Amino acid sequence: MICLIDIEKAGRESHIERLRHIMSKDAGVRCRKSRVLGMPALRVTIPVTDGAGGKAAPKLPAFRKKIAAAVRQMKAHRAGRVVFSRDFPYREMILREGFEEADGAVLTALLAGELAQLACPGGTTAVLFSDSLTGWSAQALWKLGAHFRHVLTVTAADGRALYAAIGKRYGISVIDKPSPAQLQEADAALVFDPPADGAELSEDCVVIPVCGADIGNIACRLVASEFSFGLKNGGEDTVPAGFPRNALIACALEAGVLSSADIVVRSVRVRTLPQTVRYG
Repeated sequence: MICLIDIEKAGRESHIERLRHIMSKDAGVRCRKSRVLGMPALRVTIPVTDGAGGKAAPKLPAFRKKIAAAVRQMKAHRAGRVVFSRDFPYREMILREGFEEADGAVLTALLAGELAQLACPGGTTAVLFSDSLTGWSAQALWKLGAHFRHVLTVTAADGRALYAAIGKRYGISVIDKPSPAQLQEADAALVFDPPADGAELSEDCVVIPVCGADIGNIACRLVASEFSFGLKNGGEDTVPAGFPRNALIACALEAGVLSSADIVVRSVRVRTLPQTVRYG
């Protein structure tokens, strides 16, 4: 069961209310079961009272008792991974209790080919950097073959059979271990694993790090840094306000509630680095 945890900002507590929360076992923490995107979920809400000037400012000593009460509830309900609301403070206090924070990184691997197409809608050449050509990286290569006229690969794997199958299906050629000049032609670069010897791309090439892959040894100027995913039936509108949608969609996917066919890319944000770093 996933756990959605957030805070509820309230006004100043009276002296009596503060004493009641201090003395109570639950410290004012509310816990209830619900369903999110078809998954059973535990909703935990921690009250945060106003600080000076009427601003919600949880003080660490007072917050510890509430965190401890929340953790007891989460363990009692056998909660697994945690999805925090965007404004939740003190994440580490929850995570150090053995819980794992969910994120949406897996979606970048599942829909890597679609990300490349959306980031470079008019592109003709794409390159795939990956140590292997199995699973998600192989699936991404098929997607690149469907969307781009020229596909390059930088991998240690033997992909000849896969390249032949993609070429036969889409009438393209897949070039393995491209020359530096050929790399300069790439409009999009999917990075599952950084190339061992580094790479230099053109300033117009959009680099897409899959699952947060390290791109430190790739010379580039444009990087896709924010991805937004949704559902074909618009079901993401049921995600509780204030929680990261990508993380919850990824949880539903891994729980088997959603399939890859249900998920779509809504947007890709590309940022420009201050300057292209050269490696030599």
